[in-house]
Parts: sequence; C-alpha cells; structure tokens
Amino acid sequence: MFNKQETNILNIVVLASEVYEPKACKFWKGIAQKYNLSLRIVPYVEQLIKMLSSSNRPNILIIEDNNLFEGPATISAIGNAGYNGPLIASTWPGSIYDCLSAGADISVPAGCTESFMITSIKKIAVQRGILHNENKDPFHFFLCHSSSDHLFVTKLAPRLACNGYKVWYDEWQLKVGDSIIERIENALKFSSFLVVVLSPESVRSKWVKEELNATLWRQVEEQKCRILPVLRATCDIPIFLKDKYYIDFRTNFAKGFRILINKLPSFDYVFFK
Repeated sequence: MFNKQETNILNIVVLASEVYEPKACKFWKGIAQKYNLSLRIVPYVEQLIKMLSSSNRPNILIIEDNNLFEGPATISAIGNAGYNGPLIASTWPGSIYDCLSAGADISVPAGCTESFMITSIKKIAVQRGILHNENKDPFHFFLCHSSSDHLFVTKLAPRLACNGYKVWYDEWQLKVGDSIIERIENALKFSSFLVVVLSPESVRSKWVKEELNATLWRQVEEQKCRILPVLRATCDIPIFLKDKYYIDFRTNFAKGFRILINKLPSFDYVFFK
C-alpha cells in the first residue's frame, strides 16, 4: 500500500513503549518491515523531543497512548517543543477528543487495522504536501487569513484536511520562486469554498481584502464559490459579509470546528474530529 517513492519520502516516528504498548510496537515493526519504511520507535517523550530538534526529525509522528491521561499532555509537550507536522494519536476511546484538543491531527481508537492506519498516514501526508497528490481535483477550501491569524490557521488547516477536504493553505502550497499572485488566482479559481478568518487584524489586511474582492466578483459572475466566514476574534464584520452565516471560534475551538464540519459536505474518509 506504499509505493517505492512514498517509502523513500516518509520518515515516521512512533512514540511507544515495549513495556506499556507491546502490541503497538509489534504492529509498527511489522509495518516497517513489510513496506521497508523509515520508521523508528522511541519509548520516551524526552528522547522524542530531542529528536524533533535534530536534522533527522520525522515528517509523520504517531503517538501510541495506553494511558488515558498521558496522551493529551504528551501531545501538548511535543507542540511546545516546536513540532507542527502531522500527528496521529492512537488512544483509548475515552481520550480521543482530548488528544484532538491537545493538537493531534487525527485521533483513532487503539488497535485500528493496518489498512486504516496506512490510509490515515497517506491521506495526511498528501494533504500536508509531504507526498505528491496525483489527483488534480479542485481544492475544497481556500484559507484566507492575515499573518496575525497564523497560529489559528495552523490548527484549522490540518483538521480540515484530515476530514477528507483538500485545503489550499499558503504554507503548504507556496514554494520558493512561485509567483504568489498567479498561484493564488489559480487556487481561487478552482476552490469551492473560501474560508475567511475574521479578526481585527484580518479585516484591516490588504491581503485579505484583495483575496475577498477577487472571489466575490467571481461568485457574482459564476455563482460557484461560497464564502464561509470564521470568527476568530471579535471585530467589525465587513459589510459584504454581514449577510453570511459565520462560525464562531472565539471561545471554543473544538465546538466551533464541530459546527463548521456539520455544515459542510463530506468527502471520502471522515476521521474523528
């Protein structure tokens, strides 16, 4: 289920202990051997955090949590250490949503099948731009935001991606040497939804205003793109968005995200979000 090119690109680290998660360790060793993956198993959080600051840091991180209370704290510690790459938590059912709130992109019940875990890895790797996506379908979402909303968007983008949506996020899509204006115009042209992150900074942002103007004009002309305002912080909502239903993220990210997902169409696989 992994081709040779994918196995050469993926650099996976699994946090698991032979003492507390022996079945998980055996499971991942089997996958590594079967697909010839670059996959390392580390038993201690401290060892993992040191690895995150090295040149050989992972591009996929998997947390095996056999303790109902340790998973979320571990994920928070890893985030505080500077890791913002894809993170999958395999945990007890009672800890699934706590792991998501702590920063996991995907949270699944421990003991999932090999097929499900591989599908999860490949899907998040494609959405994050680690693996090449041969599917040329349009993007579902274009994320429009100001630089001041960066931390919020780095939390929102992977969660949308892991629910089966194709997301255009500047940090994932833009490469050195790209024509920014050209890439944005193409992305907007083929995006179904424009997610507008609203905050005091964004409503004053020239960058956001220009993106909105281009999309609103196309929406009027073609009636294709729909705008989904997301309220990150209290601000004066622009007049041309006042008649749009917005999702309120101001006080509770998890609640806001659930409302957002419930109002969107689903595609392919839907993970625990």
